[in-house]
Amino acid sequence: MKIEKIFPWSDEADSGLSGALGADRAQIVAGVNSRGLECYRLWDGAAYMVTRVEDRELTVCCYQGTRSAEAFEWVRSQCKSRGIRSIRIHSAQSAVGRLLRKFDFRLAEYVYRCEVA
Repeated sequence: MKIEKIFPWSDEADSGLSGALGADRAQIVAGVNSRGLECYRLWDGAAYMVTRVEDRELTVCCYQGTRSAEAFEWVRSQCKSRGIRSIRIHSAQSAVGRLLRKFDFRLAEYVYRCEVA
């Protein structure tokens, strides 16, 4: 598996994650640029992912591209080898839940957002 970090945020990362970035795009860009989040290119650009580790939990902030099942297998193996106890994934797509059942993920919470202008 070919995984490369992208730093700082770039047009390539913006394009590779264009369908996965929502209203929190500016926060994700700032997080990558401050090194609080990590951005990855997988398989020469077939997929992109942004993650963070906090309190021995890895959060996949966004993922876009192909081979997601293979990517999550790799993420899980990396977490095991580094002593990370859990993985959390945020997604607005219900199909992600069906994919993740294969890896013993369980729904932990719903997230609701209200814009206050």
